[in-house]
This record gives sequence, C-alpha cells and structure tokens, in this order.
Amino acid sequence: MPSSVLPSRDTTKSMPSFRPTQAFTSCLGEASRTTIVALVTITLVLLPGENVLPSPWLGSVLALSALKMTLGDTILATSSLFVPLVPVSIVGYGASLILDSLDTVLYSILLPFVVIAGTLFIMLCPWPFLTSKNLMLVVFYLMIASPLSLRTEDRSALQQQEEIPEWFLASFLGTVTTGFCVALGMHCILFMTPISTSATRSSSHLMSQMSYQTFNLLNGVSLYTNNLGRDTQAVMKARGLIEFYITRRKETLEALTSSLPAILAESPIINLWSFFSNRTERCCVDTVEEFVQCAEKQQHHAGMIHIASTNLFLGEEYTLNNDIVKDLKTKISRHLGNAVEQLALEFRRTEQIYFFTIPGHCESSVDALQSSLGNYLFAMRNAIRDADALTTNLESNVNLSARSLTGPTIRSRVIFHAVYCLVHELIDVMVEEKEESVHSAAAKSTSMQLKANLKMPWLHNDIVKRRTAFKTAFAMCLASLWVSIPDLREEIAYPNGIWVGITVAVVSLDSTGASYVKCVDRLWGTLIAAAYALLISKLLPYDITFVRIVSYSVFTFVATLLKDPQRPYLNQCAVNSVASILFGSVYNQVVVHEYVTQRIMLIFIGVATFLLVELALLPRSSRAIVQSCALKFFDDLQCFLIDAGEACESISTFQCQECQVPDRIKEDPLFMLRQGHEDMSSFTSGLADGLSKLKEIVTQSNNELLPCIAEPSLGLHIKLHSIGYEQLFYEQEKFISQLELLIICVNSLFRYYSFLPGNSPVRALHWPSLLAAIIHQVSQQLQICINSMKLVFPNGLCEPGSSSVSNIIVAISGFRKFEAVRLSILTKSIADRYADDFNMLIASGNEINYPPGFRMTLALALSSVLTIAQSLQVCGLHLEEIVRAFPLEKIDFDGN
Repeated sequence: MPSSVLPSRDTTKSMPSFRPTQAFTSCLGEASRTTIVALVTITLVLLPGENVLPSPWLGSVLALSALKMTLGDTILATSSLFVPLVPVSIVGYGASLILDSLDTVLYSILLPFVVIAGTLFIMLCPWPFLTSKNLMLVVFYLMIASPLSLRTEDRSALQQQEEIPEWFLASFLGTVTTGFCVALGMHCILFMTPISTSATRSSSHLMSQMSYQTFNLLNGVSLYTNNLGRDTQAVMKARGLIEFYITRRKETLEALTSSLPAILAESPIINLWSFFSNRTERCCVDTVEEFVQCAEKQQHHAGMIHIASTNLFLGEEYTLNNDIVKDLKTKISRHLGNAVEQLALEFRRTEQIYFFTIPGHCESSVDALQSSLGNYLFAMRNAIRDADALTTNLESNVNLSARSLTGPTIRSRVIFHAVYCLVHELIDVMVEEKEESVHSAAAKSTSMQLKANLKMPWLHNDIVKRRTAFKTAFAMCLASLWVSIPDLREEIAYPNGIWVGITVAVVSLDSTGASYVKCVDRLWGTLIAAAYALLISKLLPYDITFVRIVSYSVFTFVATLLKDPQRPYLNQCAVNSVASILFGSVYNQVVVHEYVTQRIMLIFIGVATFLLVELALLPRSSRAIVQSCALKFFDDLQCFLIDAGEACESISTFQCQECQVPDRIKEDPLFMLRQGHEDMSSFTSGLADGLSKLKEIVTQSNNELLPCIAEPSLGLHIKLHSIGYEQLFYEQEKFISQLELLIICVNSLFRYYSFLPGNSPVRALHWPSLLAAIIHQVSQQLQICINSMKLVFPNGLCEPGSSSVSNIIVAISGFRKFEAVRLSILTKSIADRYADDFNMLIASGNEINYPPGFRMTLALALSSVLTIAQSLQVCGLHLEEIVRAFPLEKIDFDGN
C-alpha cells in the first residue's frame, strides 16, 4: 500500500503528559523532609566538633527514626524513643563505668553475663514506656561494650582508649536530643506554611472524604431500592457502587483511626499556635474521636448492606423470573425507593451541620433526620404488610410462594435494618448526653502511673516473649565474644567489634520469618551503602566535610524516594550505613575501603550468629504458625456453633418476666438490636469468649503471613501458596462480623421471650428451635470436614507428607457439601416454617402479633447462619487451591 494512503500521525500529540499522582507527591515530600532532617542534623552535630558531640551519624539515625509523616506521629515517635533512652543510657553508662574500672581480663569475663542480664531485663520488661526494645538494646550494648572494644595491646594502633570520657553520657544525649529536635522542628516549620503536615489537617480531609463516601453509599442503596424488580441493569450498577464505597470507606476509616493518637499528641501545639496567630484552624480531639466512633459502628452496618445487596442466597437465582418474586420486589421498591433517597439527603445535611460546622443549631437538623427515619420505618412496615398480603392472598399456592419469597424477604429486612441503624448511629451521637471527658478521667498522677507500672506482671509467662528474650540473650552473648576474646577483638574486629552485637540486637524479632527478612534487608542495605561509599571515595575528595554531607544527603533522598512500604528497613539500613561509613571512617582515621570491608564482614558475622541461634536452637517458624492457624480456626468455629445452638435451644424455655412489651421497643422497633440486647449478654458469655479466640487466630494469621512467605525453606518445606492463604484468611476474617451479629440476635431473642406470655402464638412457632436446628446442621457438616482433615493432617498443619494429595483433596471436598446444606436450610427448614406461619394465619383468620422488631431479628439471625455456611464453602475452595500447590506423590511402575 502506498505510504500516501496511510494517514500521517503526529506522535508528539499522542504522547501523554506527565501528571504526578498523589502517591508520588507524597513520596517526594517524604524524601525531601527526610533529606533536610538528615542534612541539618549532621551539620549541627559536626559544628561543635566530634569531641563535644560524638557520633554524628547516630544523631542522624535517631532523627530519621523519629521522623514520621505527620507532626503528631513524630511527637509520639520522639517520646517513645527519648523517654526510655535516657534511663537505659544512664544504666548502661553506670555499668560501663564499673566494668571499665576493672582490668581487661575481668572485664572480658563479666561482659557476656552483663549482656545476658541486660537483654533479659529489656526484653521481658512490661513497662509501657519501654518501647522500641531493639533500639534500647542497641543503646545498652553500645554503652557497656564500647570501652572494651577500644582496648588493645597494640601500641601502634591508630585508636587506643582505655576509658570513656567523663562527659560521654552528656555528649551522647546531646547528639540524640539534637536529632530529635530537628525532626520535630521540621514539622513545626511546615505547620506554619500552606503545606502543613499536621495530622489535624489530614484528619479533616479524611473526615470529609468519609462523609462523601457514606453519602454515595446511601445513594447506591437508593438506586438499588428504586429499581428493585424493575430495572435489572440499574440494580447491578447499584451493587457495584455499594461494594466500591464500602471498601473505600473501610480504608478511609482505618487511616482516620490510626491518626487519632497523633491528633491527640499535636493538639496542644496546634491550639497554642492558633491562639497566638489568630488562625481558625484548631484541633478538636473530641470531635474527631466522636466521628471515628460513629463511623466504626456505621461500618459494621455497611458490611451488612454489602452482604444483603450483593449476594444471593442459594436457589434464589432460580426464582428471579418468578412473577410472585417480581411483584414483591416491585412493592418494596414502590414503598422504600423515595424514602431511602430522602433519608440519604437528610443524613448528608445533618452530618455536615454537626461535624463540619460550628455546633449550636443541631436540634432542628436532628428533628428533621428523625422525621426522615420515621418515614423510612413507616415505608418498611407497609412493604412488609404488602409482602404478607401477597403471600396470604395466594391461598392455593401458599407453600410455593413462601419458598419463593423467603430469600428476598430475608435480604430486604437485612438491608432495611442496616440502613436504619447506620443512620441512627448519627442520631445517637447527637442526642446522647456528654459524658465526662475521657482525657480528664484517664489523667492520673505520675506516682499512680509509676505504681501501676511496677505492679504489672513481667512477660516471662508469655511463651512467645520468653522465647524471644532467651533467643536474643543467647545470640547477644555469642556476639559479645567478638569484644571479650582478645584475639577476635584485636586481630579481626578492632575497633568495631560492637557491630556484631548491634546487628543481633537489631534483627531479633518474634518469628523466624520476620527475623530472616530483616537479616536479608540488613545485608543488602549494607552492601548498597558500601558500594555507594566506595564510589564516592574514588570520585570525590570524601575527606572534605562538605562533600560527605552532600553525598550523604543525595543518597538519603534517593533511598527514601525508592523505599518499599512493605519492607522499609532495607532503605533505612542503607541510609544509616552510608552515614556510618562516610563519617565513621574519617572519625576512626581509616580509609573507606578498609572500613567498608570490616563493616560488611562484621555485620555478616552478626547475621550469621543470629540465624544460627534462630534456625538451629530456638526456631519459631512462621510457616508452621500459618499452617496451624488455617486449620485451628475451623475447630474453634465449630465449638462456637455448638455453643450457639445450645443457647438457641434454651430460648424457647425462657420464662416470661414481663407482661407487656416495653415502651422503648414500641417507640423504636430496632432498639433491641441496637442497644436492648446488652441486658442479656450474660446468657452468651461463652459465645463472646469463643469469638475472642477466633479474633486472635485471625489476627495472628494476618501478622504471620508476610514473614511466612519470606521465610526460607532450605529445601525442607514446600513454598506456600501465598494467594491461596491470603484469600483463605480474608474469608475467615469475614466470619467475625457474622458471628457478632449472631450473638446480638441471640441476646435479642432472649430479651423478646422475657416478655412473651406462655400462650403466645409466637411461642407455638418455635422459631428459636428452628434457629438452633440450622446452626447444628451447619455445625455437624463442619465437624465432618474437621474429622476428615484430621485424618490427612494428623499433626495439625496444612502441609503434605502425612497423606496423598488425592486423599487430601477428597477430605477437603467435604466443604462443597455446604452448598447442599444452605439449599436445605433455605428451601426446607426456613421456607417450611414460613409456610406454617402463613397457614396458621389463614386457618385462624387472625394476624399473629409479633413483638416490634422480632421478625427483623429472626431475619438477621437466619441471614448470618446462611452467610457462615456460604463462607465455609468458599474456605473449602481456597483450601483446595492451597492443596493443588502440593507436590504430587511419586508413582512407581512395576513394568507390568
């Protein structure tokens, strides 16, 4: 084809223009702040000379450790580092003076024992102010081991020091204080500019963002209800919006919750500055806390909206084209569509008035929101009345209509309850009486706090903490031999034998996987820093202070900009190592390549020493923890379901304590589910304990997953299927909200039966017995699955070896039967009981007077059990995906 036929393209116009994202801008700002802090700290410490303020790189290291994204976080980090650092430094300095007064032989003998005692004390101490235990251990070891590491019999050595200066402690604290002050000063200066980094400013943006997301979530529900039974495409769009904004709202809530301590820490500075500068920006901690507490409760209800609006119960998809179902959905849409839309608008307006403007004119907005909520409740009552009328009018086909309407009826009640409670949380916040301020109530005198800290039990009873403490103490003892043994100290490690112990103190963590990751990051960070320092020494006159400062600043900027949020220690170690090499080599009067060689060697020795202790002597495999938690969760869940079923069985026999429905329930039919259930919590205390165990397992699984993935297998274990475990633990985490809802419903049913007369028609339907039966049905199937898994995983770990892969797949396939269980529950147990309800109504001709909110409680309880069964089925699919990554067993052919 001739070229003239082809249209010419202007490639310059097709090139997309570069637009920095918010994430890139944030990383650039963080890198700039980090570089400035490092530059200023090094400069200030070097000005008076290293005889006055020693170890300038140490001041920079601590400054960067304290520097966080916001002013409040930096204040918290500074206090958590400086407060314990002072007493640890004093104790370490005092011990070093005593040891330094001894001769070298006695000093060398006592040092390992002092290191063991100090390590055990720091690692097992429960005092809340003793945080950053690894850093405190570094400081302690630096104090007690430095004098001996500088002793030598070689008179020709460049450095010889038999005692540390008398002013060393004050100089050291001066260097540290300088770094902390620079880190705080950076954020304080930025606070006076339009690019303020205060947590208060970011919290206002997060609050506005969450308010916008909540409003759009309610708009999605409005779109869903307006088109239910009318426009399937619009309903699908609404489901997508609901799922999207619930997920985004959860992320925003997590960010806002994590910023609360920072807001509280920086509030005095911000309020003081606002007072003197006449600025309107002030920090109202109570408002932010109130907003977060309200948002956390609303998020629970948002999760219920997500489950009820985006998931169909099994078998319900076959009734979507049923005319009865369509008629029901159309009636619900006609009643609720406009009510939800008006409720969303009123909620948005009221929330803006209360949280984002000056309070004072909130009474009218509360009344308007309560009126909209009342209209919404009235619309739901009419929708339920029409649904009952629709079923009872079809006398010839009551059973079929009951089965067809079971799923949509339950889901519509769940959505209604979730939206109602989500909006009512805002009303509760606005009308409740202000209690005594938490801050004033929590304020205690220093002496009382000190007494409370001294009475705290030490951590030796915690098996994990005890293992970490003894593991670290033994590794530190081995590392101190590089200072205690004269040949190692003088021939190999002089004058930096303390680097081995410092490395051990830094990389020691609770689990093997997390420690291994940190060891690898420390080695790579040291190698990268060494390569950069060698390059600078070859290209530039590094003995000039200005050159070293600029080189260090440039490296700090690049390393911070390229930092991986999942593994930040690698970049931090590289920055710290560059400072130590560039400034430490000049301070010790050693050329860079010799200094670099020794540093790499000693840090490698420290890593090897710790890994030897970790892997060979006291291993705590993250892999084993993850594989154990994956199976243990189902055992504890099965125990929970057994207890829940027994609790439900006892509800029907609960004796009447009151003769009439309380007025509070008449006024607010959903009061029982929101607050009234708390009076009956003593009947389900065992369920609460079981839920706590499940939460601990979920938390432990999520914490150990990343270290588990990075943990070396050394050919002894298979590599875990990370995606399968991530999905499994995510699905297990979804159980928590459903179990919490089930506990609330059981408590509410206890309360309802406390004022139901013995001859009430509601008791004759035996709804609690039905609930207990379906819970036991799910529990029995789960027990079958657990028994099958115990046969193929006898050691309690989800790993191959004990049985063939084929047998494992067969055992796990039992989770697929939860599909049949859910179908049986929905189409037989629940639908039959609904049909009996309607048949009784038709036969008697009188309507059964349920207590207000009773059927809503039943719908929520049934929905939670069905969702639990569905999640168990999904967990089985994830387990199958994990097992598919197991190696196939060998097959021997006999040649026949």
